[in-house]
Amino acid sequence: MITILIGHRGAGKTSLLRRIQSYVPHATTVDLDEVIEKAEGPINDIFSRQGEKKFRELEKKYFEQILASEKQKPLYISIGAGFEGDFPQDVRVLWVRRETDKYGHIIPGRPRLNPQASELATYRERFLSREDRYRSESHEILTIPEGFNRPNNEEKNFFSHQLKNVGGMITILPNQKLDQQWLNDRLQFGIDAFELRDDLLTSEQKEWLLKHVPEGKLHFPESVHDLHHRDEGETLSDVLAHLEATNNAKKPLKLAVKIHSFQELLEGDEWMQKDPHNRSFLPRSDDGRWQWYRLLRYQMKLNFIREDEWSALDQPLLLDWVRRPPHAKIFAAVLGDPVAHSFTPAEHSEFFASKEIPVFRIRMTENDWKSGALDILQKFGLRYAAVTSPLKYKAAMLCRGARPCAPTFSSINTIMWNDVTQEWLGINTDYLGFEVLISDIRDKKNIVVWGGGSLLPMLQHFLPDASFYSSRTGKLKQGTHLEKPDVILWATGHEGSHPPLSWKPKHVVDLHYHDFSPGLDYAERIGAAYISGMTMFQKQAEGQREFWREYAR
Repeated sequence: MITILIGHRGAGKTSLLRRIQSYVPHATTVDLDEVIEKAEGPINDIFSRQGEKKFRELEKKYFEQILASEKQKPLYISIGAGFEGDFPQDVRVLWVRRETDKYGHIIPGRPRLNPQASELATYRERFLSREDRYRSESHEILTIPEGFNRPNNEEKNFFSHQLKNVGGMITILPNQKLDQQWLNDRLQFGIDAFELRDDLLTSEQKEWLLKHVPEGKLHFPESVHDLHHRDEGETLSDVLAHLEATNNAKKPLKLAVKIHSFQELLEGDEWMQKDPHNRSFLPRSDDGRWQWYRLLRYQMKLNFIREDEWSALDQPLLLDWVRRPPHAKIFAAVLGDPVAHSFTPAEHSEFFASKEIPVFRIRMTENDWKSGALDILQKFGLRYAAVTSPLKYKAAMLCRGARPCAPTFSSINTIMWNDVTQEWLGINTDYLGFEVLISDIRDKKNIVVWGGGSLLPMLQHFLPDASFYSSRTGKLKQGTHLEKPDVILWATGHEGSHPPLSWKPKHVVDLHYHDFSPGLDYAERIGAAYISGMTMFQKQAEGQREFWREYAR
């Protein structure tokens, strides 16, 4: 079998290809870009001297040569995001995607498709058309959870066809290419059932599924009494009462309305727990914020797995689903807003997996915190948490410092629940990472700090002579106004204003580690040396694990 890996620039196709080689040692793996560079020279040179059109022609040429020359099977080929060739009928096309594809990815050193525009702008211009093409060409979609860039058992089991007893249900979507291999793979996974919805599928699709899916593996929505919508202003108590009162046929109950708060989440959970064999609670949201809850309660009578971005965002991804320890009683999390892009679950996965503790992303706003969300999470089983913006100051006000002599800078990013004393303990490990991040630039003059947020006291402590600018207004808050800074320390997100391009600093040091950071975009646009916040993230994460290890005894 020949499998073609397609997907957006920066989605991780090349790194996944290397992992596949370790998962399936007898397979042949080929990166089309590497083949082209070996034969024709650096891709940057091809783009700059001959243009994108010539490069696309070379892609087709060498792709066809690979197919003709590589006789060993299985064969995996990774191709570029803009590949314009055709695929033979006898190959499988796997769309490799990430949830953050919609934001864009910047790969330093890669050729610019449009030299007159930023890489992010060019990426976003082509995003929708490429999404449509990937969707139409792919037989299968694999979404890689953020940060899982190292070999892991879940991916290995997927590619070596060893996924077993997965459970859960899959809703068949209208864009799913229905073929026997796709179905057989999921039957082998041990999927509990496939949901067939009349409002999604054509008569031809339903006919195919009824013919090929074993009878015991089909689920029809009419077999349960469900509720997916609630009136504006309607309380959850009223929703539950209505659901039960209208269940004249005494069918199993499924509640899948939008849930607006952690208090409602707890209420829905308590309702489900009273009769778990006949009740399923599948909270929904506009942004997928309750995905963690569905993972926590994965053994519910009805629960769904998501492979396609068209599914409800609160449905867990396949690889997240199979990664969850089956007998977990407690859990860890990253708390903040936003957290959908956080690498924290991946960074701490091995540490907590040895304790059979899952790590979730839980979006929590300041209002959620004020309304008692942390207490509710503690009832659900939260024991360890990494805390990010905008909650670090709130955590500092709540927690007793576990290490009285350690600096906190009015900010705590690491907490754990002490079952003995019934209190939250917390420390700040951000400063450990920040010291490493700025080790090469802290002695430089003319440093500008752009933004700061909850980290501002720490930044002021370590860089007392820097000039501090508000990312919201772009105005100087502290220090000397600089026309030509040597270094910009990037401490803000996508919101607010950005430094003038005319400053042209030599270095941009970013507190963020994502490949769609505006700090990285700024550095690329002006040609500055870029230092990612990944080293800071990893060092502070080491401190978090040390703290949890010490105080969990």
